[in-house]
Amino acid sequence: MSEVRPPATLERDLARAEQERFDLVVVGAGIYGIMSALEASRRGLKVCLIDAGDFHSGVSFHSLRILHGGLRYLQSMDLPRFFESVGERRWFFRHLPEQCEVLPCLMPLYGEGLKRPSTFRVALWMNDALSRRRNAGVPEHVHLPGGRVLGPGDTARRFPAVRPEGLRGAGCWPDGRMRCHQRIAMELLRWAATCGALCLNYVRAESLRVEGGAVTGLEVLDVRTGRPLTLRAERVLNTAGPGCRALAGAWHKDVPELFRPTVAFNLMLEADPPSDHAVAVAPPGPGARTFFVTPWHGRTFAGTYHTDDSATVERGAPSDELVARMLSDLREAIPGWDVRPEHVVRVHAGK
Repeated sequence: MSEVRPPATLERDLARAEQERFDLVVVGAGIYGIMSALEASRRGLKVCLIDAGDFHSGVSFHSLRILHGGLRYLQSMDLPRFFESVGERRWFFRHLPEQCEVLPCLMPLYGEGLKRPSTFRVALWMNDALSRRRNAGVPEHVHLPGGRVLGPGDTARRFPAVRPEGLRGAGCWPDGRMRCHQRIAMELLRWAATCGALCLNYVRAESLRVEGGAVTGLEVLDVRTGRPLTLRAERVLNTAGPGCRALAGAWHKDVPELFRPTVAFNLMLEADPPSDHAVAVAPPGPGARTFFVTPWHGRTFAGTYHTDDSATVERGAPSDELVARMLSDLREAIPGWDVRPEHVVRVHAGK
């Protein structure tokens, strides 16, 4: 069950930051930085988490909000990532059950490649068998049942807009989703603060302090006032997302494999969802992208589109033409679901 945690406030205590000696400074307060600060502080380390902007305001903010259990990794038999995903989803369900929910998912099957009913039935059986402890210690309202393969009729009832040509059924399985990813981020930050972590937004890392060949801290800048500060620490952890390679290059040396830039984006649409399930769909034809289309608070969330196109990477966001291409793919994948550029409420993009 979830741990009982006393309430904690997030105080931007710069005086404490200058006075205290930390075991660890974490740079970057996206989900990786927040979780790193939480896990380190839960283990008794003195932690300071900093971000040049606001907490959870970068790439993490633009995610599809799905806590997926790794079914996709069975396709390539990447079992380490499968088990990691199952474990992480269970962690969120155990510790933050009030902020999570079960998400029913459906993938239409047209008898192509691995998307045949017989093959998908085996994949769902493996998924259930290998994640048999997924509900251990999890509150009942977020228990995940087993998956199954539906016939064409049942598929059409659950997904009326499904492309009917060649439909042979659908894989149906449960997964997880965040009710509100901002609240989850704040709960995790408050939990870290309860464990003693100091969490500071609008504090930018400038340079490492090195004495005698060893890291002794970090020079930072209070973005709000322009005042420089010194953080004393034995270790500094770089979780700066798209900025991690630049920091590594500035502090020590460039490591190209640390970050290879691509752009991923999701679309928030002012349109009725085509199903009350999250549906995994692709336009007809070989090599087509698969998109997840999910209901989201009266709107529809669709994604994710990935590209390493140099112009898009340089811009850090998709062009109008690329958004239109994704919408065209969605219309082909779901005939009759006429989503157009005017339905786009927001493009959630990140490198």
